[in-house]
Amino acid sequence: MLNGIDLTLRPGSIYALLGPNGAGKSSLVKVIAGLTALDSGTISLNGRDPHRDPGARRSLGVVPQDVALYGSLTALENLTLFGRIAGLEAGRARERAGTTLTAVGLADRAHDRIAVLSGGMSRRLNIAAALVHDPVLVLLDEPTVGVDAPSRGAIADLLGAVRDRGAAILIATHDMGEAEALADRVGIMVDGRLVTEGTPEALIAEVFGSGQDVLLRLGAKAEEPAKTALIEAGLAQSDEDPLTWYGTVDGGFAALAAMSNRLSAAGVAVGEARLREPGLAGVYLHVVGHEFDT
Repeated sequence: MLNGIDLTLRPGSIYALLGPNGAGKSSLVKVIAGLTALDSGTISLNGRDPHRDPGARRSLGVVPQDVALYGSLTALENLTLFGRIAGLEAGRARERAGTTLTAVGLADRAHDRIAVLSGGMSRRLNIAAALVHDPVLVLLDEPTVGVDAPSRGAIADLLGAVRDRGAAILIATHDMGEAEALADRVGIMVDGRLVTEGTPEALIAEVFGSGQDVLLRLGAKAEEPAKTALIEAGLAQSDEDPLTWYGTVDGGFAALAAMSNRLSAAGVAVGEARLREPGLAGVYLHVVGHEFDT
């Protein structure tokens, strides 16, 4: 259930939506797309409500988590059909289908049926189907699940080009690198609520300041007084893994070594210690209480 979400998506920008499984990311995408009814609240797309206005829905491009293409049709036929569904005239739909195939790097596969395309190609074509009518808002639900690295790069380049043409893009993703590389703004959802949002740089600075991200994995579960020592060191226990503790430290490896020595003296069995420059993965860990779901 979504609760009290206030979200603005700006033209020419990419907004990455993060959160654990069940947080409501896919539900929010469906609500914005007009696919799920609202109990309360409003959605406005350039002043029009996609729940009530078919014209507003046609100005959306929606990329579902599962590939939603017609297997018996070719790539060109699929995009032409989706263009027609979005309201394009037949000639314009075929023209846009060809242009969009070129944009996603699949012009040479225009007459291949979906069944013979690789998983990465199918994912790119799935995105192309949402772009063929040149929407003003593109909604993507886990667009790179199961996609190899080269195809991930191609998808990232494509989304960057769509943003640069002035579209607003919302990506619900489990790919932290994708979010960090592409997003102008990031929001983190927990239990149907948007608990924090901002630019990646602002969120990192808010959580870490001038510090670095530290993560400890213990060799055994911490009992008193070991747990007290961990808390006094400024560390918090992961919600999902009692052996994982995390926090921030100033002073780099020297400070981490000093922390490790103090904890060892208190009887804390540290099996692994990691120090890394702050990033969205660290912000996510601090906000949600466990590492990103995979």
